[in-house]
Amino acid sequence: MTASNVRLPEPGSRIIEEPPVGIVPGLGVGNLIISVASAADSVTPWGTNVKQRDNQLRQFWPTEPIFASGLFTTISQYVAFGWTLTGPPRSVGISQEMLSNCQFGQGWEGLVEPFLVDYFTQDNGAFMEIVRTEDDPRAPVISLNHLDSRLCDRTGRHDEPVIYTDNNGARHYLKWYNVVALSEFPSPIEEAYGVGYCALTRLLRSVQTMRDIGILKQEKASGRFTRQVHLVSGVQTKIIEDAVAQKQSAADAAGFLRYIQPLIVASLDPTSRVSKETIDLASIPEDYDEVKALQTYITIMAMAFGGDYQSYAPLPGGGLGSGSQSKILNMKSRGKGPGLFMKKIERLFNFHGVLPRTVTFSFGEHDSAEQIEKTELRRSRALEREIRIRSGEITTEVARQLAVDCGDLDERYLIMMREQNATHEHVVDDTVPFDEPTPSDVEPGMPGPKEPPKATPGAVDQPANHNERRPRSPATSQGQNPGGPPEPRRGGGFMNG
Repeated sequence: MTASNVRLPEPGSRIIEEPPVGIVPGLGVGNLIISVASAADSVTPWGTNVKQRDNQLRQFWPTEPIFASGLFTTISQYVAFGWTLTGPPRSVGISQEMLSNCQFGQGWEGLVEPFLVDYFTQDNGAFMEIVRTEDDPRAPVISLNHLDSRLCDRTGRHDEPVIYTDNNGARHYLKWYNVVALSEFPSPIEEAYGVGYCALTRLLRSVQTMRDIGILKQEKASGRFTRQVHLVSGVQTKIIEDAVAQKQSAADAAGFLRYIQPLIVASLDPTSRVSKETIDLASIPEDYDEVKALQTYITIMAMAFGGDYQSYAPLPGGGLGSGSQSKILNMKSRGKGPGLFMKKIERLFNFHGVLPRTVTFSFGEHDSAEQIEKTELRRSRALEREIRIRSGEITTEVARQLAVDCGDLDERYLIMMREQNATHEHVVDDTVPFDEPTPSDVEPGMPGPKEPPKATPGAVDQPANHNERRPRSPATSQGQNPGGPPEPRRGGGFMNG
């Protein structure tokens, strides 16, 4: 999209305040300061203080590089999902322009990326402003904007579910038709008001452990912490204390923040027996296997994000069959985390007034395994209807009606063939609004065929679409007709088989 095609909505937002001119961008002071020596080692327990916990989680996750990289991989996958709009040309064009210019002209990617960061790392969830031309649920939507989860408070009220506090301290009570409040795994506790258990919360203990191991390995090379104490016989306590103080002063002078050399105190009495004992204060267990630990960590992370292992790392082993295994895992993963997110967004856009009722929003990439299964089921039902037509059990008109009833044939195509839905049964999707078609919605076409199509060249001839008797096929080697009585002998008796 060129710059000339970008049209910023007016107003771009009704609550988000632009920063004053001359203000340097930054993360602010106060509760967003990250300590150099430690980062969120102690996280507030879930359910006690949502704001404090989410601020700690926001400070903590960038300190663990593997989780941060996995988060980027997951968000990249979600943002890359294609989507389609179905409906009348004018309405589809207006809706496409709105989604392409949302988030102050940054478009769909600019909206979804920060939304997903909050979605995966904040128990409070992710929030989106719905900007309408007027303060009315029936007014058209002209833009969508991400709202910082840190600035949003859930009220538990259906009419005004969210209070947003802007950068000037003003509080905005957002009505249900002006905001989207989405949490990945909402708590069933009524007093939680929709606060959930985000992916980082579900993975927190493993992330903390992996972060601590990484820091431990780093400190052995450049950190500052007394990891060991060497005990040498014949030394007084005062001498050891003086040596510790001297070592700390030397580390401060060298500018070490984490690492300090092991403390060694020698005996002052040359006649005393020399002995030494070492006490490890912090070390990795001897049987620690870094490769296995990393594989376990990636497995847990994939479970937390609702994905599969190979989305974050190659499958271990790499033996025969790994190619097909990775393909199956990838198809199955589309029905977990990604499938849940797709359904939530589709339902919000299609049923909550974000898009016109005549426009349907749908993602183009769903669970591939599910799509394959549905295709195979439709094929099986089509073959069944063909057999029933050729056997004279049903007519082609009845077959088309059966196809409509089970969702294999769109009712609009039935109307095009100048036929009507005789049973008045409809199959609807859980994320697509139902709109019963009428003859005025569909251009009439040619009438549907009254007889089944001719058999494929080379195939066994089949009877026409009526109750003519089927010709008998030759007897089998056992002297039996398929589905019929035993064939009589030439001499008048029955074959003994």
